[in-house]
Amino acid sequence: MNKIGNEITITDEESKTCLIDGKKFESNRKMIWYVRKTYKLSLEEYIVKVYYNGVRPLCLKTSNPVSFKAHKLGPWFSNYSKNNFPRKPHTKETKEKIKIGCETTSLEKFGVKNVFSTDWCKEKSKNTMLLKYGVDNIMKTKSMKDLFSIIVKSDETIQKTKETNFKKYGEVTYTSTDENKLKSRKYNYDLYYKNWEKYKNQLNQLSITCLGDEKDITSFTPLKFKCNICNFEWVDTLLIPYCSDCEKNFRNCRSKEESSLCKWVDCVYKKGIVTNKRFNVDGKIYETDICIEDKKLIIELHGLFWHSESAGKDRNYHTNKLKALESLGYTVIQIFEDEWLFKTDIVKNKILHKLSLNDSLPKIGARNCVVELIDNITSNNLLEMTHIQGKSNSSYCYGAYFKDELVAVMTFSKPRVNMGNKKSNIDSKEYELVRFSTTNKYRVIGIASKLLSFFVKDKSPDQIISYADKRWSSKNNNVYEKIGFKFIGDTQPNYWYVKKYKREYRFNFTKQKLIKMGYDPLKTEKEIMKELKYDRIWDCGHLKYEWNLPITV
Repeated sequence: MNKIGNEITITDEESKTCLIDGKKFESNRKMIWYVRKTYKLSLEEYIVKVYYNGVRPLCLKTSNPVSFKAHKLGPWFSNYSKNNFPRKPHTKETKEKIKIGCETTSLEKFGVKNVFSTDWCKEKSKNTMLLKYGVDNIMKTKSMKDLFSIIVKSDETIQKTKETNFKKYGEVTYTSTDENKLKSRKYNYDLYYKNWEKYKNQLNQLSITCLGDEKDITSFTPLKFKCNICNFEWVDTLLIPYCSDCEKNFRNCRSKEESSLCKWVDCVYKKGIVTNKRFNVDGKIYETDICIEDKKLIIELHGLFWHSESAGKDRNYHTNKLKALESLGYTVIQIFEDEWLFKTDIVKNKILHKLSLNDSLPKIGARNCVVELIDNITSNNLLEMTHIQGKSNSSYCYGAYFKDELVAVMTFSKPRVNMGNKKSNIDSKEYELVRFSTTNKYRVIGIASKLLSFFVKDKSPDQIISYADKRWSSKNNNVYEKIGFKFIGDTQPNYWYVKKYKREYRFNFTKQKLIKMGYDPLKTEKEIMKELKYDRIWDCGHLKYEWNLPITV
C-alpha cells in the first residue's frame, strides 16, 4: 500500500482481501459483494473505514469534502478538490441526445445499436469468463451462488423500493404500470402474431372479440374487447385478456407443467389445438386447458396445489366439470401434475392413443402370442413402464409373450376392500381384474380377450369386477365392453393426500395407522393430516364393470 496525502493505492492481491476480517477472495468484485452483504457497507464506506480510520478525507487546501472515485486499486480520494459542487443531473433531452449519439456511433461501427448485442462481443465475454472462472457467466460460479443464496432483502429495503416505485410510477412495482403492460403487449404481439387476423382468430377461439385495431398496439393504446358469452365490454392493456364479468375465477396463465404439456400436444398433433377455451353449460363457465375440436377431446392438467381442497376444489369439482364437458359430446382426460412430472412417457403414450397417433406401431395378433402364468415381479416390470397406476400386488398374474418378449399383462385378485368391496371368502368365486396393460412397442390386437379367457379357464370364476378411472376412461369405446363386461355404475370420488409435488395414497394414513404412530386419537384423520401440512385432492371416481359367468341352459 502506498499513501501520498489522501491518495492511497494498493496491489491487486490486497484488493481481494477483506481488511475487516482478513478473508480472501478470488476477485475484487467478490470481496466487494461479501462486504456489502455481510457488513452492510458500500464500497465507499468500506474504503473510509479500513484505509482512513472512519474519517472521510478533506481537500488539503480548502478543507472541503473531496469526491469518491470507485477505482479498483485506488486512489479513491484526491488531495485537492476541483469542484465540490454536485454535478447538475442530465435533463431528459440531454439523456436522449447521448443515447442517440451512442446508438448512431455503434450502428456506424458495428451495425447494431448496442455493441454488446453483437455476436463477437458476446463470444468474447463468454471466452473471458471461461478463461478466468471456468464458466460462461460469473453468476454460475459456486462462490457467487453461495453468496447470493444468503442475500435476503431487509424489510426496510423492500419498503424503500416500493416507496420509490410508487413515487416514480404510481405503482409499487414497475411491472404493474400500464406503461410496462403496453410495452410488453407490443413485444408479445410482434413475437407471437405479427398479423392482425391471426391475433383476432386466437381471441375468437377464446370467445373474445377485439373492437380495436392494430394501430392501438403500435401506439401503445389500451384495446377494447367484448366477451362473446356474456356480451360484456371492457378496456384492457393485456394482449390476451379475460372477461372479469363471467370469469371472475379464471386467469390466462399457465404453470410450467401445463405449458410443457401444451407445447408437446401442439407439436405432435399437426391439425392444431385450442388452449384456454371456455364453455357455457347451464349458465356456468368452464375453462379448459387443451381442446382438440376435430377429435372432440379435452385434456386437463391439474396442479396439485391449485386443484386441492385448500384452493377451493371440493370433492365434486372435477366430477361436475367432467359431466358438464361430456354433456357437450367431449371425451375428457384429466391428468394430475405428478403424473406428468414422474410418468411423462406413460401419459404421452395414453394421449397418443386417444389421438390415434400410435396406429403406425407394428401390429401383432393375439393368436400369435402365448399366455402364461407369471410372477408379480415380472408383471410389475411391465406395469411400471406402461400403466398409469403402476405396479400391483395381485394374487394372479398372466402374461402374453410374442417371440419370448412380454407384450401384455393382466392381473387379478379377490375384490379389494379399499375399493368399497366387502371382504370375500377364500373359497369365493368372485374376483377383481386389477390391472391390464400392453407394451408400447406393438399394437396387440385381441390380447385382452385372450388373457381373460385364460384366467376364466384357469380359475372358473362366477363373477369378475373391475374399475376404470374416469379421469382416463369413458363409457364409450373402452376395452371392458369389448371383452364381455357390463357397466354397473359410478363410484364416489376418491381423494389423495398431497404434499409438495406428489400424491400419497390415503390408505397409508388411516386413523388407526396414525394413532399407532402416536398421534392424538381424539382428532380426526383429516385434522391430524392438516397438522402434518398435508392437503387433499379429489378425482372423479371410477366406472364399475362386472363380468358374470354365462348361464347355460
